[in-house]
Amino acid sequence: MIIKFSCKNNCQNFTKTDKQLEEDKFVLHFCPYCGEKIHIDNLPDIVLADSIQKVRENIRKWGLEYSLEIVKRNLTMPGINLYIEEFKSKGVWK
Repeated sequence: MIIKFSCKNNCQNFTKTDKQLEEDKFVLHFCPYCGEKIHIDNLPDIVLADSIQKVRENIRKWGLEYSLEIVKRNLTMPGINLYIEEFKSKGVWK
C-alpha cells in the first residue's frame, strides 16, 4: 500500500510503501524545511484497507457459518458493516 506524507506548508510531500517503512531505520517526523509535523494524507484509506484485510482473515480463520452467527448476534457493534459487506460479496447475506 502506498502511504502519502505531507507537510502543512507543502514543502515536503512524499510517498512510501509499507515495505519501505518497515525497512527504513530512520523515520521523518518533522519537515526539514519549515519544522512542521509531517502528516499522513490517506490515513482513513489505510485503516479501511487494513480493517477489510482483518475481516477476511477472521472469516477464513473462524469459518463462514461461525462468522455469520457472531455477526448476527452483534449487529449493533461498530465495524460490523465490514463483515456484512464481505458476506454480501460472497452471496450469503441478503
